[in-house]
Amino acid sequence: MRALLLAAAAFALVGAASAQPAPNPLAAQLRAAQAELAASPHARPEHLITAVAAAEGHSEVNVTAYRAAMALGAWALDAQDFDLAHRAWASALAHAVGSSPPAVLARNRARMGEAVTQIAQYAHAPSAAARVQAYESLQQAASELYPYALQEGAAADIAPFQATYAEAIGWRDYGRAADTPRSTAPMHDLAGAIVCPTTWHGNDDIFSSLYRAFSGPPGIVVFRVLTDNSGTPTSVDVAYSQPWHMNASVALQPYGPHDFDRMERVLLRLRVEQASGAPANCVMPHVLFQALVLGGEVRSLRPMIN
Repeated sequence: MRALLLAAAAFALVGAASAQPAPNPLAAQLRAAQAELAASPHARPEHLITAVAAAEGHSEVNVTAYRAAMALGAWALDAQDFDLAHRAWASALAHAVGSSPPAVLARNRARMGEAVTQIAQYAHAPSAAARVQAYESLQQAASELYPYALQEGAAADIAPFQATYAEAIGWRDYGRAADTPRSTAPMHDLAGAIVCPTTWHGNDDIFSSLYRAFSGPPGIVVFRVLTDNSGTPTSVDVAYSQPWHMNASVALQPYGPHDFDRMERVLLRLRVEQASGAPANCVMPHVLFQALVLGGEVRSLRPMIN
């Protein structure tokens, strides 16, 4: 999954790369500082901090500066240097310009970084306005990413928009304070049609069944579920999980694959149907995402951006 999400970040910049001019001294400074961070991840990246600040307002290095700011934001979040993280995400967002699909993906990865930082910073203050802002930002990111995630369809591998959408809704549900209302805004496909809200048929308490199938520590898991025209699931994949040792594709866990196998079997026994009260003429999706927050309070899982 780590390689997949890194590929997603790279994909976000492919469209802009062709417009990037020949390397200039600022671009070289950004690349060198980012390489220094990669080589010494435990040292405070002073050169990268300076380079990202120097790139402010320089659209000619948007692609390079975006990559550098995202790397800085991820480092600062992991180090719990929240002020630096906020500045880094703001810089990344400023460099993610345009309306192309790559720009949409890049912009929402930066937006997600800022929201997850707010969740981490205010983990002990569920009523803080920042927690509400984080939920709203992640919901906005999910709404922008969702049409592209649907368009990516039923490929064997989790595609870039699907991976990023899954990460966004996982952190959205994890960080939502109890008194923050859930969004009821309709989701749309790329053609602008409303996507039908769905429900699971065949299990009165899907979440209890999934929780009982899991024996591991607190975490987040988001499944991608593909269905046929009758709503019967044809495949279930892990689109996102946190922490990494929860991921069934990573051989770091004694229990993970067994837990995911049990959870997938629960989902495969069910059927997806249109929820009651769905808008007329809505489009029934064949790609669905099921997010689960597995135990513990918000502060029990250290937020990070991949």
